[in-house]
Amino acid sequence: MVRRLVWVALTVLLMAPIVQAGDFGPDYLVRVELSDRMDFDAVAAMEWQPVHRWGNVFYFVLNASQVSQLTVQQIPHAVVEENPFSEGVYYLVSVKTARGLAAEVKSMGAQLDVVGEAMLIKDEVAVAGALPAPGDGPQVVTEETIPLSYLAPLRGMTASIPSDPNLDSISARISQDSILAYDTYLQDLQTRNVYTVENDQAQAYLEAKFASFGYTDVTIDSFDVYGWTAHNVICTKLGTTEPDKVIVIGGHYDSYNGDSDPLVYAPGADDNGSGTVCVLEIARALADIPTKKTIIFVAFDGEEYGLYGSE
Repeated sequence: MVRRLVWVALTVLLMAPIVQAGDFGPDYLVRVELSDRMDFDAVAAMEWQPVHRWGNVFYFVLNASQVSQLTVQQIPHAVVEENPFSEGVYYLVSVKTARGLAAEVKSMGAQLDVVGEAMLIKDEVAVAGALPAPGDGPQVVTEETIPLSYLAPLRGMTASIPSDPNLDSISARISQDSILAYDTYLQDLQTRNVYTVENDQAQAYLEAKFASFGYTDVTIDSFDVYGWTAHNVICTKLGTTEPDKVIVIGGHYDSYNGDSDPLVYAPGADDNGSGTVCVLEIARALADIPTKKTIIFVAFDGEEYGLYGSE
């Protein structure tokens, strides 16, 4: 028994330097190029999550052991900084934005990395107040992770379309799991035909979802459809500088089934649950991002009987 305890103790002592060097050493901010699908699949298998992306170029916070795995598998990468996020604020700035914000960008401090047409900049003195609000200018890069997803190359294009950090940071917020959960709930009602109580349940669900994202201007627009009251669910996000200019993002949530009794079975996962949940997910992704123009998210009712909701 004593001999076994001694053996365990020696094993722990011998392994300690390896564990410390691999898992408990300094973290690194690492740029990883995953344009090659095999490289992407290899990293995806490791179940790492990035903190930001620019197309198929990702930034990860990794330890020394994880960086070594990239080297061994010959996945293109570069260490950008040791012990990231310990101080200062990080921004991903497009070259286009940098030209328009030359003075502010210059004052932000160290340029850490260049990827495509973007620069990763570290602001040591936090001059964020001098920069445009998120969504209008440089994107803040934090330790918060985002989903790892692959952007397949466009086929038949004569020229590549440059990525944009403003759009990439927003699109990275879109969650397939959220979209699936929303649509599953709607289809599991079995029907959302305008003449059913399930339609009312769907309306209440959509109203509650918009509110759960933090929106306070969520209203119901009621109207008549052949003697039955239908309801549009309207969520308004007020613009910051051009509130009188309005963008409408909508999809209808009522359903119909011509092959059976639509009052009993019309799950409508595709027509148009898919469109409705996209409205929800876009609203969720934009909830805390100021926008210049006003955006009105609408879940329309009564579409299946003559586009009543969207008239």
